[in-house]
Amino acid sequence: RPSRRTLVVIGGMHAREWVSPPSVLYMLTKLLEKYALGDALVRRLLHRVDVRALPLLNVDGYRFTRSSTRYWRPNRRTTGLGPVDINRNFALRGWDCTRRSVPPSSDASAEGTTYCGGAAFSEPETRAVRDFVNATAADDALSTPSSRKLGAYLDVHSFGHYLVVSEKPGDDDVRALFTSMVNAAAQAPVTTPASGEWYIDQSLFAIPGASDLWTYDAGYTRLAGTVELRGDDFVISANQIKDSGEELYAMVIVLLQHLADNYSPPLTASTPSDSSTSDNDSSGAVPSSASGGGGGGDRGGGTDDGGGGGGVDGGGSDGG
Repeated sequence: RPSRRTLVVIGGMHAREWVSPPSVLYMLTKLLEKYALGDALVRRLLHRVDVRALPLLNVDGYRFTRSSTRYWRPNRRTTGLGPVDINRNFALRGWDCTRRSVPPSSDASAEGTTYCGGAAFSEPETRAVRDFVNATAADDALSTPSSRKLGAYLDVHSFGHYLVVSEKPGDDDVRALFTSMVNAAAQAPVTTPASGEWYIDQSLFAIPGASDLWTYDAGYTRLAGTVELRGDDFVISANQIKDSGEELYAMVIVLLQHLADNYSPPLTASTPSDSSTSDNDSSGAVPSSASGGGGGGDRGGGTDDGGGGGGVDGGGSDGG
């Protein structure tokens, strides 16, 4: 039986949100570096929780924003009804895209489209997340053959410095935890303060076809949310990437502590006890429990350099 809980982190779902992939990579890198340096807290957390990530999901769309249209949001589907907003394509009970949105009528209208596709999981990117989540859940310590679970799920977007969380009755404990996460982000060691206060948003959790609502609705976890990173626009200066990564890291640490504190793994040769997490362990070995994977696009290659953008006017928050 697997001996760890699981956290899945997805980045770069919307092409124009350039700060998302490098923020996820920064968070993962800091976890791994602290583990290698013998940080007692991080070692304890990663001995109890697997962190698995897809830092750049919308590879083809991201590449298009680098070469052509900076504010492009959806994927790069060129067949059927055209580009699809990946974060409206996840299956839910009663999913029916035709009742909610129409396909874009032109390239101009496709740039910021929220069209949710011809069918649930019609897109290679959403299928990649579905399969990644399902495979990760199979390894979760609390999963059974008939019921797969995740410890938590975070979908990382920009912009607006807030965290989307369930508004459902009975989820007061979830909202309390996520409030602690945004408080940690607000206190992160940054060079440039965020342009506004970090806060919790419950209204956007009900967006049909969104990945966080899907993981919740499918029964994987109640600890599902969307992070909207710092900024007042999709374009953010490169010198704020580290600050954005620090804020995400601070939130993830709070989430990992919650998962670790509420789970006691059986002690095995592959699951060290907490006593082995001291600074005396100088092996420098890095666990498999913090890892990043590739994106989900299959319509062509792309890059995942996740660089900061230059100045472009206009734009508004994607709201997930």
